[in-house]
Amino acid sequence: SSLGARAPPPAAEASTPIRGGRGQLIRGPTRALKDISHLDSEKNSRIINQVERNNAEMERQQEEIVRLREFVAHLLNRADTYKSMYSAEDKARHQEIQSAIMKDGDRKST
Repeated sequence: SSLGARAPPPAAEASTPIRGGRGQLIRGPTRALKDISHLDSEKNSRIINQVERNNAEMERQQEEIVRLREFVAHLLNRADTYKSMYSAEDKARHQEIQSAIMKDGDRKST
């Protein structure tokens, strides 16, 4: 039982690239793939389709978030033309929202 004869730890083994079902190389941890390998191919196909639908939905939601941020920025720019009619509280809130959008925009661009 020398140190050189020991098997690699499971985490190192799990990070070995393998071929995916559709000819793509999968990098990173593959433990989840090993967990579902005993399932039948029909069930695997259903799981993969569900994951792909979920990913597409998340992408649509991210696009909607971007559109909403742009719309809020547009509204704030329009509101800038009417600043003289704002109360002090409205002006402070307007500045707070504008600052939050600018911070978030800076974070997204990096």
